[in-house]
Amino acid sequence: MTQPPKNERDLVDFLRQNRPEVPQAPPDLEEVIFQKINTIQETNTTPTDKYLLFKISNILKIFRNFRGIFPALLTAGLAIFIIINHLKTTEFSNAEVAHIEEFIEENWHEILGEDDSELFY
Repeated sequence: MTQPPKNERDLVDFLRQNRPEVPQAPPDLEEVIFQKINTIQETNTTPTDKYLLFKISNILKIFRNFRGIFPALLTAGLAIFIIINHLKTTEFSNAEVAHIEEFIEENWHEILGEDDSELFY
């Protein structure tokens, strides 16, 4: 890779002298644009509608290719949704919460092999 020149002014002068000419627009360019807009409005379809239909057809082709997998995925998603929703709405009684807390504390002390006297100063 070549190093940039130390004097940037030389580079700027070189680029100004060798820049390409901007092409001139055709004189009837505005008329051509308005004619295209009018034809699109007359047919009531836009290029985006055609593109959208093309994309939907591709999606439908994908579903046709995987029609054996789609019901299984739908069923699995529904099952996961039901399980998560059930877990969110499940409420434990005070006795169950106390039993769970006691179980966690007992296992914590057994795993660490610590006495209660060592835990608290």
